[in-house]
Amino acid sequence: MISFSFDHTDYHTLLKALAEKLGTQVKDDVVQVPAAFGNGYVRAVSMPNGLQVMVTENEMHTEMYLRRLKKEPVYYILAFDDIRIGKQMEQILAGEKERLRPPVYAGASLNSTMFDNAVVASKDFSMRSLRIMFPPQWLARYFKISGDDELMVEYLSLKTRKLTLE
Repeated sequence: MISFSFDHTDYHTLLKALAEKLGTQVKDDVVQVPAAFGNGYVRAVSMPNGLQVMVTENEMHTEMYLRRLKKEPVYYILAFDDIRIGKQMEQILAGEKERLRPPVYAGASLNSTMFDNAVVASKDFSMRSLRIMFPPQWLARYFKISGDDELMVEYLSLKTRKLTLE
């Protein structure tokens, strides 16, 4: 089983911690999944406009527990996932659990670092994922939304606690 907790708001730093956990190295902003755990990769990309993107494509042959810890200042994450679930998968957001039904979960979600977020997956699952991280400054510059905008905070608070994933 792989158990990995993190609170990074920088995907390149996250890659370094993940590589260490998997007993491998980051090469050209990519972590290759070691054969002992499965196959595939995780890539971090910094965009010229200040956004960070994480691209994941892998098949895992071990159970996983991934946990993103609550972090201030608040960052927002837009995620697009296509997951082939093995036996079972569960998402735990702000203490609320939702089981994702096999065999496939495909969806988009908007969440933030306002809450702990964990995923527990049985072995033999595959995932293709694209995650875009928005720093508060980016929202302020391009959308004129401050990081503590009441409407945005309230929206995410309500939506993420309800676990509306698709």
